[in-house]
Amino acid sequence: MRYVFTAIFCFTALGLGYTQEQPSEPVEPVLERLSAEDHFKRGTAALESGQIKASIRHLGEAVRLKPDFREAWYNLALAYSRTSEIQAEVAAYKQAIALDPQYTKAYYNLGICYEEAGNLKEAETSYLKAVELDETAFDAHMNLGVVRSVLGKHEEAIVSYDAALKLNAESPDAHYNRGLALMKLGDDAADDKKTELYRSALEAYGNALKYKPKFYKAEYNRALVFHRLGETDEEIKAFKQALVLRPSFPQALYNLAYTFEAKERYEEALYYWRLYLRTAGKFETESPYIPAAEKAVKRLSSAVDSKPATP
Repeated sequence: MRYVFTAIFCFTALGLGYTQEQPSEPVEPVLERLSAEDHFKRGTAALESGQIKASIRHLGEAVRLKPDFREAWYNLALAYSRTSEIQAEVAAYKQAIALDPQYTKAYYNLGICYEEAGNLKEAETSYLKAVELDETAFDAHMNLGVVRSVLGKHEEAIVSYDAALKLNAESPDAHYNRGLALMKLGDDAADDKKTELYRSALEAYGNALKYKPKFYKAEYNRALVFHRLGETDEEIKAFKQALVLRPSFPQALYNLAYTFEAKERYEEALYYWRLYLRTAGKFETESPYIPAAEKAVKRLSSAVDSKPATP
């Protein structure tokens, strides 16, 4: 078998720290003539309109004039998030948090920043602080679960997903991510624990499909779990259903062909190997797998063609 989908569900950084009507006039070029509040308003308006350089310029001037301007530091961090200046973004969020240690949104967005930079331990710490400050922060629970899974803390990840599901029991992404964590726990578990964990993963994927019926990744991962359980008929059904939901799905085509061939169902295997090859060329990520499929087609073509006709 090949690979399991792993979904990282990062969420959009929480909104701007200013909600009043924004000015529509051009950005004022003479910065020193404006107050910190004026720079904040103009920088926020520039950020909302996509003028990132102007936004950074005005918000930077706002915090220079008023270093304890919490909202300006927060929006400055948001502006830096639209650039590649990650260190500046982190510094701005940290400054906002220093001014307000209860600033949940800043902790959450700092977690996203760390996660995108690959600093997963720091991301975990930031998300954990966000959920400690606000137990109803669904997105923070979700991202905390994702980071914990990537760090190999699958049991803790499930705790995070369960907390998210208490807030929204109908979230397909939370059920799906929970399934991923359970499947990984099953892979690593002792033999007497594997079946129970895999069954729980199937239940989680089933819940994801309940709330998102076209969730083809969940159906595909159900097939992978059935493969681990040795339930070939159910595995084939799930792969086929994934292909109903997403016909041009190369991973499902490849694994279905592989399964049929392993079960010596050569005609069906040949059909799906050929279908895979017609599909795989459209996906750059499939290039490492195409040679194996080509060899399978060549190998099975002669075997199927030489098969005696059924009387």
